[in-house]
Amino acid sequence: MAPVSSSTLPAGQYKVVSIALDLTGKKLIDEICQIGAYCDTEKSFSQYIMPFRDISSSSIRSHGVRILTTFGKYRVLKEASTMKTLRTKSEFAGLSDFMQWLKEMKGGSDGIILAYHDNNRDTVTSFLLESCNRFKLADDFFNIVVGFINVEILAKEISEEPDSELKGKNLTLRALTKELLTNDQVKGNNKRALSMQSARNRADYTYMVLQKLTKSEGEVKASDQIMKLCANRVDALKTLAKQQVASEKILTLKPLFAGLMRKSTKDRSRAVILRRYLINAEIDYAMLLQAYENGSGSEESVSAVISKTTAVNREKDMEELVATIMSHFKHGGEEKKNEKGVEIGQGEPTITITTVVNESATSTSSTESDDDDFEEAHEDEVAEK
Repeated sequence: MAPVSSSTLPAGQYKVVSIALDLTGKKLIDEICQIGAYCDTEKSFSQYIMPFRDISSSSIRSHGVRILTTFGKYRVLKEASTMKTLRTKSEFAGLSDFMQWLKEMKGGSDGIILAYHDNNRDTVTSFLLESCNRFKLADDFFNIVVGFINVEILAKEISEEPDSELKGKNLTLRALTKELLTNDQVKGNNKRALSMQSARNRADYTYMVLQKLTKSEGEVKASDQIMKLCANRVDALKTLAKQQVASEKILTLKPLFAGLMRKSTKDRSRAVILRRYLINAEIDYAMLLQAYENGSGSEESVSAVISKTTAVNREKDMEELVATIMSHFKHGGEEKKNEKGVEIGQGEPTITITTVVNESATSTSSTESDDDDFEEAHEDEVAEK
């Protein structure tokens, strides 16, 4: 979420609370499976949530949890490494408990400012608000929470100051934790073995990093520096609306790159990169089709639309992007069916990863298409660099 003017929040006494979420995937149709939050010593919140959707393979790797179905009927959330069963609540119950905890943290202050760090994704606020909207809890939520602060943006601003110890450094949460915290502050007293899987851990580290960035000894105050970068309800809802539009456009672009997604890892990586150019430029399938038809199928008309709004890094990328789009439309907007009889562009058949744990329990933690899983894994890799 981009920094906004300090006029968005009136002056007042606000409490800062850090938050992190574990998700079943990276798309807005995915769900929260853990809420972690931290205020100060002895004041933390952690609740696992049983989602309706299965957890993607990339999220299993990221968060270390998976879903098992027992007797083909009962779903349980387990730690992926130890297979320990985790105590969960429904999304509504978990969200209600979280809001009640926030209300207690608010106390006599003027409101809560939620601090988060999600490696340049802006998923925390969007997923949280999407969940609140689903249960019509948004008004109650904003009676407690008045703003949001992205710790990464704060760290970036501080890194640009003269003689900053963060100058030229990586600003991911993992990098900031290793750079700013001591071994005693890291769980396990070993920064090399730093675990970011749990939302609870990430919320703790986010708060401690924020303490270092703001030079706070104990409770983090809503200083002028934080207020300047704080976003309010309107900004958060605008971010959510923008991501909803982007999600719809991403879905329309899927047929263009379905052919590449079926090939080698290198080709699939190229497909993700090329599609990202169109997403960043807010170009959807309908715009490309209109350009193709208006130009009577000429390559120049499609190239003109793309080059006008898309920031392509290399000429080779532009040529490959235009060639991919032209190849798709020259087939009448439809690709040939593969050997399984499934039309390219209509999605892969569902792939279910099943691991037998015992005679009555199977894992259904990853039910998704290959290209969805690959793109999430690719984006996770990019975010950590």
